[in-house]
Amino acid sequence: HTLDKIDGSHLAALRLKRIQEVSPATVRKELYLISAIFETARREWGFGNLKNPVGDIRIPSGANPKRSRIPSDTLAQLLDAASQSRHRYLPHIITLALETGMRRGEILSLTWGQYFPEKRLLELIDTKNGDGRFVPLSYKAMTAISHGAKQNERVFPMTGNAVRLAWERLLRTHAIRGLRFHDLRHEAISRMFDEGMTVPQVASISGHRTVSMLFRYAHTTHNVRVQN
Repeated sequence: HTLDKIDGSHLAALRLKRIQEVSPATVRKELYLISAIFETARREWGFGNLKNPVGDIRIPSGANPKRSRIPSDTLAQLLDAASQSRHRYLPHIITLALETGMRRGEILSLTWGQYFPEKRLLELIDTKNGDGRFVPLSYKAMTAISHGAKQNERVFPMTGNAVRLAWERLLRTHAIRGLRFHDLRHEAISRMFDEGMTVPQVASISGHRTVSMLFRYAHTTHNVRVQN
């Protein structure tokens, strides 16, 4: 669509689509970016009569609400669907996310040089907050890694968009609704608290810099310990 043809209904539809894929805070940032484009066109590109349609729709709150745990039946359905998938890497990426709490980007940037099977550790270098960390590995996590691309430098040589499309196709095929890939990270971190790990211990694995950020993931029923 050209700028003069875009109205609130287009942006409302975009908001609805994106809210199923990313956090409300991300949708908010994207709408503000679109608004900036319209304002730049109106003020600097000679489109003085152009109306900014972002002002006609509701902007999601900037706060990301605390996610609830993945319901046990939904998780069972997901794991069953993954076990049936013929996709070469997606089932193992899902397992690694659930077992470690790693972000999708961290999993996809993982190289064989960062894997230390004798120590049952991954060394993460390319992380969201820029700080490296070590991630301990369960037997299931190591099994998932063993299915990676041995002849490639990267363990799972896929793009983020390819994983997104494969994930959406898996959910659609098996009628799984309301589940985001990032929810696997939340579930993994919640399990760490279930096992009695302290906040510093979980933070060292998850990569959260502050306690307040980590408590967005911690389930309210947990008896969370903050001491070392």
